Amino acid sequence: MKSNRVQVLILFMVAIFICTMTAPISAAETGDIQWGKVSFKTPVPFSPPQKAGLDAVVLLHPPESGLGKGQMEITLVAVSKDMQESMGNKDTEILSYVKATFLASAKPATKSVERSFLGRKVVGEAQASSIPKKVELELYLIPLTDGDKVAVGFTRDIAMSKEKAESIVNMVAQSFKEIKTK
Repeated sequence: MKSNRVQVLILFMVAIFICTMTAPISAAETGDIQWGKVSFKTPVPFSPPQKAGLDAVVLLHPPESGLGKGQMEITLVAVSKDMQESMGNKDTEILSYVKATFLASAKPATKSVERSFLGRKVVGEAQASSIPKKVELELYLIPLTDGDKVAVGFTRDIAMSKEKAESIVNMVAQSFKEIKTK
């Protein structure tokens, strides 16, 4: 009789453990990211923004992973009006620069992708890359109200499920906000 109670208790504890491991992500586990003139949310934790250049940062998931070693990276690059002018005000030139400098890819995009940022449709580019490891990239150039832009790049290690990556990118795009500066 006593062993049946112990077995039931163990099964109950295992069931609770399994339920907590598969439960949806709670608000406490989401990330509220703010950098420069923008903010957004992520459904999974990312590292704080890590400097990747003069006007660029990268965020890593999982947060403790090293650069290039995580499941996903979000790269943010501030693109001032001056920088835009120096590149002939051509979004294609800016995207190529950002991709080559911060996403380690000089190859042209293989497809166009469209998402809504700040309530506007933004056409970006997507492609696969195999150097230094197999990843999929998405890159968007988002115009801000003051004429500046911010490039947002998503790099997914192919070991991460497409569904998980899509949920991250969707939440970033949907929650993306411009921070008004004085």
